[in-house]
Amino acid sequence: MKAGQWNGSTKSIELNNVPVPEPAEGQFLIKMHSASLCHSDLMPEGRPDAPTTMGHEGVGFVEAIHPSAAGKGFVVGDAVGFLPFLDACFACDACHVHNLRCEQGTTKLQGTFHAVTGCELVPGAWLAVVGCGGLGQYATQFAKAMSYKVVGVDIQDDVLAAVTALGADAVINTRTTTAANVDEAIHTLTAKGVHATAVFSAATAAYETAITLLRPGGLLMVVGITDTPLPVTAMDLCTGRYRLKAENTGTARRLPPVLAFAAQHRIQPAVDVRTLEDLPSMVEAMRQGQATRRQVVLF
Repeated sequence: MKAGQWNGSTKSIELNNVPVPEPAEGQFLIKMHSASLCHSDLMPEGRPDAPTTMGHEGVGFVEAIHPSAAGKGFVVGDAVGFLPFLDACFACDACHVHNLRCEQGTTKLQGTFHAVTGCELVPGAWLAVVGCGGLGQYATQFAKAMSYKVVGVDIQDDVLAAVTALGADAVINTRTTTAANVDEAIHTLTAKGVHATAVFSAATAAYETAITLLRPGGLLMVVGITDTPLPVTAMDLCTGRYRLKAENTGTARRLPPVLAFAAQHRIQPAVDVRTLEDLPSMVEAMRQGQATRRQVVLF
């Protein structure tokens, strides 16, 4: 079968023929139907164990079941979605915190629902969604369904148009708006600043902007993973300038309320359907910040 892989030796994305794996003990074999490109798919570039297959956000159908995994409520042909965790046991103390921390796993790393609910807002409160690509568009839908007011913040007009169409109450392009005018716009909208900012961008500059949008005591929700340290200081935290929380990929135990809420409120993903052969151009679009919607490979 074909796989889109990052090759560390050539520093390039390749379409390679790889063997179809056999399910090991406790495993299912899933025939992929589709998979979306995530910013964390770019992270294997620095890993020594390349080539690494990309596309950890997938759905598909059960193709085969190892005898040891039979009788667990699944049969061949079932449609399934799954978390991108490799060898997480889902039972140890660390897994109860986050499957990423599994004591025996080798997991890798995004999440929007719990990032929004974790902002501890009440209906009518202001949430700044910083980074309005695929995840930011999900977050906007969730936030509006929870009766929050949303200001979308990005450097691209097309993604700001997307969150406007999804119900954002206001948008700000920080590339074309001066810092002084951003501050004026936020205070005109909210009087004192937003109650929380949720950052879905991996750019350090996005966090720098997010902090300036907050009212005193507001909450900074960390989701996007940057390559450099965050511009957060102990003094700001200790003196209550803002509070700090973080969210990322949800655990299996937290998925049911997400799915139920999405179904109830008809949360719809905005996607561009592509082919596996498009993977190099998809990655380049993400690197350049030109991906305005979730990019999905249909197999």
